[in-house]
Amino acid sequence: MPALASTTSLAFSQGDFAVLTIPGFQERMAALRAQLTPKLQAIGERLQPELEAATGRTFYVHVARHARRTKNPPDDTWVALSEMPRGYKMVPHFAVGLFADHLFVRVGALYETDARHGFAQALIDALPRLPKDAQILFDHQQPGGESAAALLAEPERIAGAARRRQGEVLLQRARTAEAVIGQDVPELVRPLLAPLVAVYGAWRQTAQLP
Repeated sequence: MPALASTTSLAFSQGDFAVLTIPGFQERMAALRAQLTPKLQAIGERLQPELEAATGRTFYVHVARHARRTKNPPDDTWVALSEMPRGYKMVPHFAVGLFADHLFVRVGALYETDARHGFAQALIDALPRLPKDAQILFDHQQPGGESAAALLAEPERIAGAARRRQGEVLLQRARTAEAVIGQDVPELVRPLLAPLVAVYGAWRQTAQLP
């Protein structure tokens, strides 16, 4: 993995977001790996100790590799932080990433983990306390979700998503590219994490994990 020089800013530029509009699979993947992967790795490493302090758990940094893709280039990319040293998809995890027009911060459970059932319940319980900008996603590949406030009246949709074989449940907060360009990403993300950490902690407590 390319190293990020210590003097390099951890802010995203307009060119960083533009990487995700480059036509052609090979061309976009090459630019993504050269330009975004090192920065995402550094962002994850900066956030790692903060998540560990907030949760009392050990986290590992995993930058998305998009290894399953062979034709269609990814529309987004991210760094995930999970309690598993060898991956993140099998457990609820945090992620910070970007599409061409926005930055996102997420916590959630993908279809690869049975823990999505317990995570969904923790999210349902937290709905009344979530900030106005909170979104619920049922597919991590989609750029936007539904307002958490709107789902207060339909919590069964969250539980139902967790029951589906390919179901996913994620909590997201996002900021437009224009609003974040030039800003230090870890500093920007820090105040967005609190409600995500709270849901993660509630899931862990309910699951009675060691």
